[in-house]
Amino acid sequence: MKIITKISVQEKRKDRYNIFLNEKYAFSVDEAVLIKHNLVKGQQLTEEDIEQIQVQEEDQKAYGKAINFLSYRMRSTGEVFTYLKEQEVEEHVIQQILSKLMENGYLDDLAFANAYVRTMMETTDKGPNVLKQELKLKSVSDAKIEEALLNFSEERMIEKVKKLAEKVAKKQRTQSAKMLQLKVEEAIVKKGYPAYLLGEVKEEFEEQGMEEEEEWARLVTQGEKFARKYDKFEGYEKKMKLKQALFRKGFPLHLIDRYLEEE
Repeated sequence: MKIITKISVQEKRKDRYNIFLNEKYAFSVDEAVLIKHNLVKGQQLTEEDIEQIQVQEEDQKAYGKAINFLSYRMRSTGEVFTYLKEQEVEEHVIQQILSKLMENGYLDDLAFANAYVRTMMETTDKGPNVLKQELKLKSVSDAKIEEALLNFSEERMIEKVKKLAEKVAKKQRTQSAKMLQLKVEEAIVKKGYPAYLLGEVKEEFEEQGMEEEEEWARLVTQGEKFARKYDKFEGYEKKMKLKQALFRKGFPLHLIDRYLEEE
């Protein structure tokens, strides 16, 4: 049997206390552990009592780590679980911590998913399909993901898809109309937007009008580039190489033939 002969507050951590047993420093505890075990000067502790206090202290430290992890930004339950696992906290303790965090309002996967979708929608080009996969990786349930994705209205998707199409078109301005459309469609699908929205973009391109002379200007730019590349070839061989290269780029044959006749 040992007696608590002194309890002192740590200088740098006012929420932690040093415990002295039989006039010697024994261990330190969090304020929550001190209160839970009602530790006071003169109290007698068995070895079993000390062991229980220290186990509780380790659990409290793990809880503190979780709180600190949550202090930087919102997290999903799955993210906190993975973090504590990496900190070598035992799984049964992690489950207790997660339950306590949820009871205290620190963890809410639906609130997290809603905030995640809104933030990504405002700050990135990512579409709902990509966001769905990212939330799955954070172990958010399918039901909560589907509810959170309701934040991403069809009107907003169309708006973002059109902006994405404009961005791609600007970068690919020397491409043929056909190749440009393929690049835009590829970007839309890759960014996680529903395939049916491709029709919205296609209509917009048609409205903007890929006039033949505009297509011709693009072809000439690409043709000059390939002409330099195949400069070492002459006559028919050079024309065939140019024709194949321009066709692969998606330009129509009648414009390619026109270019080769003028080249």
